[in-house]
Amino acid sequence: MQWRDADAGRLARMEATIKGTAQEIAASHSVRVKLGPVMGIEPAAMDARIQAELSKAAEALAPGKWQKMPSGALHDAANLATVMPAGMLFVPSIGGISHAYDEDTEEADLVLGLQVLNRAARALAG
Repeated sequence: MQWRDADAGRLARMEATIKGTAQEIAASHSVRVKLGPVMGIEPAAMDARIQAELSKAAEALAPGKWQKMPSGALHDAANLATVMPAGMLFVPSIGGISHAYDEDTEEADLVLGLQVLNRAARALAG
């Protein structure tokens, strides 16, 4: 199961709901269920300066065709953000399919994403 949110309290409530629901379903089918810890990584805010440069670069290279997106992703960026400034840049997935085996991204969107990243990195280094 996957669920994402930037709010640790909401994540904890979702975990409790999922575990409670699993217990109810198991009891109604006369089986036992055991779920280990589900979380482990706390949500982390991305660095405002990095995100601002990514936004500026996106607007310069794809005017009006990008959006700011909050991420509840609990992966490398959250771990990295505990020791250094971090930012995230997303590129669109074909059909909006994300975190699934059939997720894919158009080559043009990957190239544009790299151009945005390059422009933002140069501005930050500048």
